[in-house]
Amino acid sequence: MKKITSLKVVILLLFNLFINYSFSQTTNESAKRVAIPNPSILTLQNIQKAGIDLSCGPKFVNNNLHLELSYEELLLLDNNGISYNVLINDLTTYYKEKFANELPLAKAALKQEQQIAALKKASKTLSKKSSLIDNPAQHDECSEIDWAVPSNFKLGSMGGGFTLSEAYAELDLMRTLYPNLISVRTDASTTNRKTHGNSTGSTTWAGQPVYYVRISDNPDIDEPNEPETLITGAMHAREIVSVMNTFYFMWYILENYSTDPFIKNMVDNHEIYLIPISNPDGYRWNEVIAPGGGGLQRKNLRPGVADNGTTNSSNNVRGVDLNRNFNYYWGWDNSGSSPTTSSQTYRGPSAGSEPETKIVQEFIASHDIKVAVNHHGGLNSIITSSYNGSVSATDSGREDEYAKICHDLTQYNRYVYGSAPNTLYEANGDVNDWMLGGPNVTSGGQTSSGSGKDVLALTPENGDDFWPAISEISDLSSEP
Repeated sequence: MKKITSLKVVILLLFNLFINYSFSQTTNESAKRVAIPNPSILTLQNIQKAGIDLSCGPKFVNNNLHLELSYEELLLLDNNGISYNVLINDLTTYYKEKFANELPLAKAALKQEQQIAALKKASKTLSKKSSLIDNPAQHDECSEIDWAVPSNFKLGSMGGGFTLSEAYAELDLMRTLYPNLISVRTDASTTNRKTHGNSTGSTTWAGQPVYYVRISDNPDIDEPNEPETLITGAMHAREIVSVMNTFYFMWYILENYSTDPFIKNMVDNHEIYLIPISNPDGYRWNEVIAPGGGGLQRKNLRPGVADNGTTNSSNNVRGVDLNRNFNYYWGWDNSGSSPTTSSQTYRGPSAGSEPETKIVQEFIASHDIKVAVNHHGGLNSIITSSYNGSVSATDSGREDEYAKICHDLTQYNRYVYGSAPNTLYEANGDVNDWMLGGPNVTSGGQTSSGSGKDVLALTPENGDDFWPAISEISDLSSEP
């Protein structure tokens, strides 16, 4: 009898542990990494229709779809009967421990890489004649150019990425070291417009400016006869490589201007505008909820939208998805964007409702931008336009240009490229569609033809993680 009683006790204890563990899996509000086994096309469509964005961050591993999802997004899967397996139960803790171990090692490795690059630099030639064909991004040899890591490029304290203050300090340092090539950081709004700011928790701030810099041989003036390019990052605040590759590019241009004839020619006859962090509120909120990196806030901080009032890492679905808030094709359907406030693709209450959206629109209106590169992260792809918002959209007439530049850019990294519906699913109200523009489209109670500037806009989605291993940041940052 004693043996039976003891066995019953063990069984009851194990059963109790199982119940408690299962309960914690379903009620723990932390973000999780999950795997959806061998999803069918219908399952992928249902995931997208549920309001989970598959254009940033999905990864296929052995035919299983890996996603990093907030508690609210997991509820969407549950409510739509989509089964999944939890791979990492608490992403905040996972990233905190992971990055604490990785950061010192990655910094040491980067320093060593820069020392090696400095030794090689003296014998390196990157002239257009010897290394490049008709597209300035395309190397015409058997192997990819071993781009020397800029000596000033560094890793930040937030999972290897910069905090907001660290990023602005880098811009200020660039100006100090290269005052004849880069402007001071300047408010991108032509009307003194600011972001919403933050009033949640003890770390609050007022509305902020969105800053830009200009790289040119005359950086303090806008030379009207020179072509202009715009590069942006962090429209989605958690996509850290979208910031780091912008800084990598800037340091590379500044450091090699005096020694590389092609770069000198480009800078002397061209204006490069850069907005490294176009969503500073969302970006800074990630510092609050996950200071060591791994924060999953994507949207801006529009007040009163999906905010649980805490500074817990689970408070990561606040605000509006800025890349669904632009006027062109805004609210076209509920697959390419969502009307649900807790969705990561929530498009906002109206087209162009957000200050960050308006600031970008003002900036484009006040310049003659020909090409825009809007960096994101998490899909190993390059998203073009024409048109992301609808599979039935009229051709833009610039498809061949997109195909040419994307073909050249992806020769070595093998990224897939094309419009959002052709690479995965549509994304309506996005910045690329608005910048390119086209025929009048009526959607969401408003009619728009986009920016009216016919900007050739594209979005590199570098890497396959929002927060990659710190040791990978330098390599990912060197990609287009």
